[in-house]
Parts: sequence; C-alpha cells; structure tokens
Amino acid sequence: MPRINIFAAMKNLNAFSVLAFLSLCLVLPPGCRKKPTTTENGVVLQKATPEAAATASKLNGASQVMTAINNKDYDAAVALLMQIQQTVASDEQKVQFLTLASEVKNKLLEAGATDPKAAEAANAVRRMTTLGR
Repeated sequence: MPRINIFAAMKNLNAFSVLAFLSLCLVLPPGCRKKPTTTENGVVLQKATPEAAATASKLNGASQVMTAINNKDYDAAVALLMQIQQTVASDEQKVQFLTLASEVKNKLLEAGATDPKAAEAANAVRRMTTLGR
C-alpha cells in the first residue's frame, strides 16, 4: 500500500486555494461596476445628467430647439432638430444629438399630457431617433 504524504497534499491544496482566491478577486470587481442603460442607433448612452445636457447644447441650434419648446412652438422645435440631425458628422456629435433628442422628447412628453400637439411632436422625435435601427 503506497504511503501518502499529507504535508505535500496540504501544500498543493493551499497553493490552489490562494490561486482561486486571487482569481476571484480579479474577476468579481469589474462585474459590479455601473452598466450603461440604453443604446440608441448603436451608441451606448448613460442616464441624462447635467453634464450630458451641457454637452448636448454644444451642437449648433440646440438652444433654439429648447427655446421653441419653451415657446410651445413644437413644429419649429422638431424642424430644428431635424436640421441638427442632418449636420451630425462624427460619433461624438451623434452622442450629443441623441442626448439632445432624448431631452427634447422628455420635455415634449411632459407637455403632451395636456397639449396634443406636444404629444404629436414627441412621437415625431421618437420616430426620428429610432429610424435606421
């Protein structure tokens, strides 16, 4: 009957345990980070933040869109948003446009509770941003 060296087996078990523990430490923390919440047209977006709204306002015409919404000129706001969409050339501008469109859509949906023209404009913005998926 062969004799088993218990101390050698324990040494291998301890090495395996340490290796398994270190592997878990490397794998688990990245799995707990905040995940992106939305994708639109292949671009991942986070929830809207004040910084994102400031970024969206860097697009030419963004302030005019918001002014038109505040003046309840929903048709003009949608038309201006379409003009902005046609000028988007880079991925950064695409993200800025989608952020602006999301903000516009949310404002129109809020106003759409009492104004049917705002609800219609919100649907137009929704169609504009989901086209091409």
